[in-house]
Amino acid sequence: MASPNSSSSNVRPMGKGGVGKTTIAASMAYYLARDGAKVHLTSTDPANHLEYVISNTPNITLSKIDENEELAKYKAEILNKAGETMNANDLAYIEDDLQSPCTQEIAVFRAFAEIVDKADNEVVIIDTAPTGHTLLLPAHKRRNTSIRTKTASQIKR
Repeated sequence: MASPNSSSSNVRPMGKGGVGKTTIAASMAYYLARDGAKVHLTSTDPANHLEYVISNTPNITLSKIDENEELAKYKAEILNKAGETMNANDLAYIEDDLQSPCTQEIAVFRAFAEIVDKADNEVVIIDTAPTGHTLLLPAHKRRNTSIRTKTASQIKR
């Protein structure tokens, strides 16, 4: 876990739906902010309950990564760039390729990466959607801190 005196870092509570990722993310943000850290708390979860859990807290910036908005921006960017040099047949191939489910994940990851890149001595906490986006996030090159859940059989008694 990052301390208030560390440089920018990011934290991603991970797990399946209903395990408490939003509660953990909001709690970490609250306590880090209370102790003086600047925190950017964002969500890739379509349910996005962060504003109900934590709002108007000093040192915390809240944001939401909207999957559909990010997907539309990404597709438009790719098609505009491809349109500069490709013919209609090639563009049709690119349009078809952009229908892949991974396109949405790439678009969301880019939005997440942009938030992390713009963080200035902030701890970025991402309340992730169950599974999909979470699987892409560990590949990010910056220093990462992950919270992983354990099953009862993994905990030594």
